[in-house]
Amino acid sequence: MSTDEFKQVKIHGKYKTVMFKDLLKLMNEIPDFYIIIDSKTFDIDGSRVMYNKMIDEVNSVNPDLINRIIPQAYTPEMYIFLDENYDFNKIIFTLYHYYVDSDGQKIYQFVKENKVPVIVMHMDNEWATKVITDIYAYAEMQDYEDQFTIYIHTINQIDKALKIINDNHFFGVYSDFITEEALQQAMTS
Repeated sequence: MSTDEFKQVKIHGKYKTVMFKDLLKLMNEIPDFYIIIDSKTFDIDGSRVMYNKMIDEVNSVNPDLINRIIPQAYTPEMYIFLDENYDFNKIIFTLYHYYVDSDGQKIYQFVKENKVPVIVMHMDNEWATKVITDIYAYAEMQDYEDQFTIYIHTINQIDKALKIINDNHFFGVYSDFITEEALQQAMTS
């Protein structure tokens, strides 16, 4: 599909498709517009090409926009690559792929040693729930739990979101429908 063909397509029949540079122009106009890069790639060489091109586009619009772009890393190697080669303010370490090959203690050690600011994971099975709660437990034992935040995805029920935040002490949730305002209101009721 060519760029022109892509730009003519409507997502769900109504949403306009945009190129990355179009998003950057919007970010330049809207100061609280952030982008999370969910590349779904584990290939560092391919990622290098993608991120270099992305950085070139950012620099051509406004170099300060790099402060509002947050990439996700799916492995420790990808996290280190992003951290060592680019000037992102934050990098998310998302565990849904990596946790099956690891455990909470190993992941916590990586988070602590590399000063990872954000961890993202799901809690939709027993092993995932154990790994993510172990990470927090190790951090709590070493008084390190305030040095990073944990988000759980994808949660679309307000009661489940409140349980995750209040009972598990995680920072927040990714949701398709729950707004920050609705969550704040539910927390104060």
